[in-house]
Amino acid sequence: TLNNSGDLLMLEVGATVIDAVTYSSGTQGWPTKVAGVSLQLSKASLSASANDSGTAWCLGSSAYGAGDLGSPGQPNTDCP
Repeated sequence: TLNNSGDLLMLEVGATVIDAVTYSSGTQGWPTKVAGVSLQLSKASLSASANDSGTAWCLGSSAYGAGDLGSPGQPNTDCP
């Protein structure tokens, strides 16, 4: 479970960290959290270093489920 107000997300293989992103909500360039809306990564920021900036992320825009926005199991749309 990821915390909505901020958290650390890491991809590891054994003891090797492949990538890590620390995020927050509405600070340091991060989009302001909206209930039922996911964050998605800009296609221009797919490297391990480029995805560390809040400006590389935007709110999801594809409708699914009961009025939520995101793209579970589908490719993200690009960030505006």
